[in-house]
Amino acid sequence: MSDKLKPCPFCGSEAVVKVDQEDHGFQIVGCDTPENMSMLCPSPMMAVYKNESGEYDYRNWNHRPIESALVEALKELLDAEWMVSHDWGGDRQAVIGKAKSALASAGEM
Repeated sequence: MSDKLKPCPFCGSEAVVKVDQEDHGFQIVGCDTPENMSMLCPSPMMAVYKNESGEYDYRNWNHRPIESALVEALKELLDAEWMVSHDWGGDRQAVIGKAKSALASAGEM
């Protein structure tokens, strides 16, 4: 599990621990939005709790469903493209079909 926070999903600013309640086992993490961008970002914050091993679990803050879907789609597409380029029985229409399917599953078609 990563102990590194991903940037803000809205403005890309660094995510920071805003409140650390070590005694109570939680932190408040949020966006460190620069003042000149405060009108463009909702400055999200989220409570983060300790997991069974006593470490803060940042998975919910770091969860980006569209990123995960796109990574999987790209992996499938690269596999299909490799098969076509190495003449392993793939065809270009199959690659295009996989790309369209992946985009559709990511809500982009």
